[in-house]
Amino acid sequence: RHRLTYLLHGMGLNQLADGEFASCSVGVRKPEAAYFELVQKRLGLPPRQIVFWDDAPGNIEAALAAGWAAYLYKDLEGFTRKMAGLAGLALN
Repeated sequence: RHRLTYLLHGMGLNQLADGEFASCSVGVRKPEAAYFELVQKRLGLPPRQIVFWDDAPGNIEAALAAGWAAYLYKDLEGFTRKMAGLAGLALN
């Protein structure tokens, strides 16, 4: 919780995001299937419309098993490039 508070308010990420689904907020830890089910329910979206990034391969595998589009975060450049491509797909 302390790390989440720091990221959101100390670093200002709360001004860049509409919300968050940290394990401490959801009440279930990744990679448990219940985590992905609860987040999907809160979002109210079909799994294919959810894009998930994480730096832990096990969490990526669990998100893919839930039907989400999941990507392993390695660096900002790769993240930015992939998200730009995904945004282009959404616009078409």
